Amino acid sequence: MLRYVANKTRVHSRLTVIIGKKVYKSAVKRNRIRRRIYEVVRHSDDWAKLQQGYDMAVTVYSPEVLLLPHDQLTVELEQLFSQIPAHDSPREA
Repeated sequence: MLRYVANKTRVHSRLTVIIGKKVYKSAVKRNRIRRRIYEVVRHSDDWAKLQQGYDMAVTVYSPEVLLLPHDQLTVELEQLFSQIPAHDSPREA
């Protein structure tokens, strides 16, 4: 799930990844998921296309994200980021 809000005071967007202990008890596995998501976002073209500063939070509810192939994880995240309007007023997705 992706939540976002426009932040007029920031030039660049920022992102956080939230993974609860109910998904994985092990911090090692939660951090691995977090690192995988940050890596996909870092190389994403959608991230570079955001014209306005947004504060975004990706919340992971499924433990299957750890085992997703890189290509499928990339597609899933690109679908989430495509919901963000480039110039419109922000809303929750």
